[in-house]
Amino acid sequence: MAFLKRIFRVPKIIVGMMEFLKRLIRVPKIIVGSLMSPRTIHDCLIPKAMAFLKKIIGVPKIILGIFFKTSAKILLRVPFMSNFVCAGTTEREKEIEELKQECVELKQDYDEIRKKFNAVGYVAERKWSSIVKAQAKVTLNSDTANPSLTVSEDGSQVRFKGEGSAEWPSVLGREGFTSRRHYWEVEVGEKGYWALGISTYLDEKIIPEKPEEGYWLLRRWKGNMYEAVSQSLVPVTLQHKLYKVGMILDYQKGELSFYNVYDGSTRYEIHTFNYKFTEVYPVFSPGSHDRGPLKIISIN
Repeated sequence: MAFLKRIFRVPKIIVGMMEFLKRLIRVPKIIVGSLMSPRTIHDCLIPKAMAFLKKIIGVPKIILGIFFKTSAKILLRVPFMSNFVCAGTTEREKEIEELKQECVELKQDYDEIRKKFNAVGYVAERKWSSIVKAQAKVTLNSDTANPSLTVSEDGSQVRFKGEGSAEWPSVLGREGFTSRRHYWEVEVGEKGYWALGISTYLDEKIIPEKPEEGYWLLRRWKGNMYEAVSQSLVPVTLQHKLYKVGMILDYQKGELSFYNVYDGSTRYEIHTFNYKFTEVYPVFSPGSHDRGPLKIISIN
């Protein structure tokens, strides 16, 4: 504006009015109110405004042209301006609402199909591929094992020796977790007692029957009883036999999820804990009722 005043000697009041109009045109709300797209403003509104101002205040056409055409170029170069057209916005909002409703209905149909075919908790291949990509190298730390347990030399198996009074003797994994995502898998076989999960306790070699804060576990006991164990005990019902347990810790999200890895192509979600974790370690207990091992599985 100062440039126009200096070069073309436009009176100060005219420059002020032009500045005011410039601000109006740049405000999206005004464009919404006009029910016009940027192209309509360029082709129709600007020429009429130029003629009107020239007639009322006698501003030379060349000066008005510089101002309005520059403003028009600005409008036409901003792609999202057309989103402010009232009619278009209303139509898009309607489409969005219809899509939302379709998503709700699809989820309802999906849940119904899963129940009908006994596939509640089924994990699709796309999601599962993302989970197993986070495979962690988990090995058992024999230094943390309860005296009643035997840990294999390679740190992949633990079993109850047959002697000891603790109900849930335990051993920790060697590696602790403080970030990222980590997946590991354990074969439990036909064992009637076991507990798996994570713990914040480095010195305890026995999992309490009713743990306080610091344990997040899936536990089997009395042969066919399953429960998610933390500060509370939550009974878990399984639809399929459980031979292998998959666990993924998403540290940033604060999630620990357990999966029934039924076979190479079928898996089901069992339970998810949500918590803001500190440093945690995988924890394993084969129980104290049989000598069957817990085996950490290496995924190809």
